[in-house]
Amino acid sequence: MTTSLPAFGLTLLYTAGFLLTLLLSVRTWKLEHKSPWIHVGIVVVLSLGLWMIFYPASMSPDSVEQYTQAHTQEFRDWHPPIMALVLSGVMICGGDIEALMLLQCLLGSLGIYYCAKQIIGISKIPPRAASCLALMLFCMLLYPISPLAAYLMIFWKDTWCAILMLWVLSISLKLYYNAHVFSKLKFYGSYFAFILIAAITLLTRHNAIVMLPFLVLISSLILFYQRRFSWSSAFVFSLSLLMMYIGLYKGQYFFFQVEQQHAGQQVIALDLVGMIVHKPELQHEFPYISQHVTDTYAEVYEYGDIVPLYTSVLKTSSFDRDEMLREYRHAILKHPLTWLYVKLRAFYELIRPSRIHYWFLMGISENPYGLSQNTLLQSLRESLRIRLLIVWNSPILRVFSGIHLVWIGVTIWTIGSLGKRFYTCRQPAMLLWLSVFSMLFAYYASYLFATTAWDFRLMYPATLSGQVIILAYLLKVLYEKYNL
Repeated sequence: MTTSLPAFGLTLLYTAGFLLTLLLSVRTWKLEHKSPWIHVGIVVVLSLGLWMIFYPASMSPDSVEQYTQAHTQEFRDWHPPIMALVLSGVMICGGDIEALMLLQCLLGSLGIYYCAKQIIGISKIPPRAASCLALMLFCMLLYPISPLAAYLMIFWKDTWCAILMLWVLSISLKLYYNAHVFSKLKFYGSYFAFILIAAITLLTRHNAIVMLPFLVLISSLILFYQRRFSWSSAFVFSLSLLMMYIGLYKGQYFFFQVEQQHAGQQVIALDLVGMIVHKPELQHEFPYISQHVTDTYAEVYEYGDIVPLYTSVLKTSSFDRDEMLREYRHAILKHPLTWLYVKLRAFYELIRPSRIHYWFLMGISENPYGLSQNTLLQSLRESLRIRLLIVWNSPILRVFSGIHLVWIGVTIWTIGSLGKRFYTCRQPAMLLWLSVFSMLFAYYASYLFATTAWDFRLMYPATLSGQVIILAYLLKVLYEKYNL
């Protein structure tokens, strides 16, 4: 797509608005008020603005499917059912998608703000300054070269996971760095909120379960260093997170009769077909999957993309689960290198820098419910879309927020740096941050085992958290260096 003169004009308009917001935040820096609620107010106003621009929501076909489940109250677990269950509850209370999206947008915006403020305030930076810098960070992610504005109003499980991860980080940092000023009641109340939100986070995506060990470790560090638990007691107490997750996970099936659709079979089918595409001579060893492929499967198969698998690679989407598992176990045990090649090739297709498939979404997919975005503010949506397309088309501009590989590299480098510092100085805080970044890396790495699409959105939760942490840290360093 090409950039037109009106696009540049709209970009200048956005730039003026962004600079005006920054100026407003700076003007409030030295106001004599006891608490920085004015910055929270600005975040809320910006969130309301986004909600009105995208009202009632942006929805992909997956979003419409989850909306259908909420509407009919017939729940399935192809997508994690938590979103459909919550939306169904909103509908029972008389609301609809727009009410839930207002809550989502507010929680997402405030999650970024409070997480950034918590990080910036670690070095005893005055609350007014920390609040102002956190507002600046939120504005930066809203405007320059990030798809955040679009994501805050998309009804996607990736957005929910990203928002909840930010709140988990915010609460855990508050518990660790401010435990000494908490009463016993406030500490354990906040700790329960951490456990509950962390457990819900694990329910938002099937692969989010990889974060569980690191969340348990973060909980143990908080209890050991800030509440003087023994290591064994801290670990056992932290297993309450595992119990909470199991209770919520099992409870959704028990109380809401969620239908199990065994979504993991799509990964198995994708891998098995990929192995016979890579080595056609393996067909005789995989007779079950081979009898279900089309004549043109080798030409239309795509590593790591489930869409062509069910549209033109396979003749059916229904399989014998036991036969599939038996053949998959045989494939891994007898041909581990071929299996690993298929996994790495799919992961490469997801993270390669030239691909930013599904970087953002605007609009509502075709649906039988009459859902469509408002026409009153269509021009604002269009201007935002043009601004995002400018970034999408620029190899330089999209480096910051359009290439996961950049943030995977930052995460790995940070883990190495933190590990080295902890080895030399044994500071407990280094171990906490090492756990945080290891959790982000685990989320990235989970797609090595289960890449089913090339969508940018899949890794966005880890990338957004990394952006907030790194940018907040840089703002903190700049403040301290120049003694603002």
